[in-house]
Amino acid sequence: MNKSVKTEKIISFGLFFIFLAVVFLMIPVTYAINDDTAMRDIASGAMSGTPDYHLVFVKAALGALLSAVYRYFPGIDWYGLVWMGLVILSAALILWKILSICEKRGRNLLAASVLFLSVFALTGLGHLVSFQFTVVAGIVAGTAVFLYCLDDSSGKKEYRMAALVILLIWISFCVRENVLLMAVPFGGLIILYKKEPVKKKALMASIACAGLAGIMVLEVFSYSSAEWKSYKDYNTARSVIYDYYGVPPYEENREFYDSIGLQEYDVVNLERYQLVFVDDLENGKMQQIADYAEQRYREQNSLTARVMAGVRIAVQGELGKETLVLNLLAKALVLLNIITGIRYRKKALWLVNAGFLLCEGALTFYLGYEGRLPSRVIAALLIIEFLAALAVFFSERRNAVPETAKKIPGWTAGLLIVLLAAAAWQFTVIRERQLQSTAANQEYELLQSYYREHPGQVYFIPATWTAGYTENFHIRKEARLDNGFSLGGWTTFLPVHEQGLKKFGIEDENTALIENDNVYLIFNTPSSRITAYYEQKYEDVQWTEIDTAPVYGMEVPVFKISGGERR
Repeated sequence: MNKSVKTEKIISFGLFFIFLAVVFLMIPVTYAINDDTAMRDIASGAMSGTPDYHLVFVKAALGALLSAVYRYFPGIDWYGLVWMGLVILSAALILWKILSICEKRGRNLLAASVLFLSVFALTGLGHLVSFQFTVVAGIVAGTAVFLYCLDDSSGKKEYRMAALVILLIWISFCVRENVLLMAVPFGGLIILYKKEPVKKKALMASIACAGLAGIMVLEVFSYSSAEWKSYKDYNTARSVIYDYYGVPPYEENREFYDSIGLQEYDVVNLERYQLVFVDDLENGKMQQIADYAEQRYREQNSLTARVMAGVRIAVQGELGKETLVLNLLAKALVLLNIITGIRYRKKALWLVNAGFLLCEGALTFYLGYEGRLPSRVIAALLIIEFLAALAVFFSERRNAVPETAKKIPGWTAGLLIVLLAAAAWQFTVIRERQLQSTAANQEYELLQSYYREHPGQVYFIPATWTAGYTENFHIRKEARLDNGFSLGGWTTFLPVHEQGLKKFGIEDENTALIENDNVYLIFNTPSSRITAYYEQKYEDVQWTEIDTAPVYGMEVPVFKISGGERR
């Protein structure tokens, strides 16, 4: 590496880190979904009082590392830092590989770095400042595919790169298993496309699979207790109902509900996601409802209707506004590769990119057919597709005759101007969105402050009321034991959640709400369905407003529910 190239590389990475500094100075960072805030609270100990590795959606292997860091270095939001760190690391690795290829081709490294930053602003910036584990897993998996495709090193460098790719695969799997599985067909196509000895491919795949098997063995062991198995079954059933088929209406399904001992008020509480007011959900009743809801859906919808619904959901996912820019860039790159392959009769080039489109189409249809395709899942899928296509694009060009001059071609200059303008626009859009999210989340911070001002009290609040909030990211984050809890959600009946409740002397939420003097319900008005639930167990059920709490910018009543003798 000559001195001028080394200088250009230093400047290029300098631009990258300056860009990051500008981003973090101008754009506030938030959690994108509250699944991540719940897993952070588990890892940090805010949920139970002790850092725990059972993050449910993130594998126990990574959960153990996160909880250990929280245990020995508390007071910092390590969960958020790790997720953002993985995005930044992935971007830095991709930039490093692109600059290495441009160096071999004699291209202008500074122009390449500016192009990279523009594309990153369009495709990855939003997921850096509003992070979530699903998309992080997609970015890490896509980076592994990208680096594997473009690795042509030898000797010790070859082993180091192979180790890095395998490590990224393991990390992606730990962050979200299903996202890595989405990346497998893209990685498989890259393996077929890449020209290298079959033995080397088989060895890397074997080592990667062995590590994944080890992670799964640890996962199974970590959730092997009867308590965790029961919770996992319950949570799967809960997801089937609330993510896919919905709660069957009471009047149309009275016979079924009578057979499992549920009344009309129980079903309404289910519909309102007030799970603590429905008995025995965690002991098999949720599974019965899930099985019935799925059976009812299949009886009411023919295979043709389900296929058409799947196509509709898949198309809606593909055309989603949140991922439109990413989708356009991914499709443009794939089509460019296909056209180039056909024009220059490079069969492998156009076939592998056609395979990318087929994989994406099959996966989106499958997810649509299953009934759910959130924007975060399609974003992860598109990132994997984009990085796979980008890797093939560079792979075809790195072996071309090097340029004799570093003059920027006219088409490159034009593309650079267009991308810079688009990136500037995207930057302002993301900044405005994040400012709005931050302002909304500050309302939730007021509610959390209310909890902290009353440390001897315990509060429950409807899950639907807090679903619209995430959290603003703060590097300094004390993991104090929460005294505010939700009436529903995947953390309800979670063993770690139950441990936290026990710290406040609560063995059973619905019993504590009426029998414990320091347990209150934040609700807009006395609920007839909750009252009906308690009237089956207690005489003379009363709601007494004792305070108000800030929710959604309003002062919402805080009630103490009381009752007479047990029936």
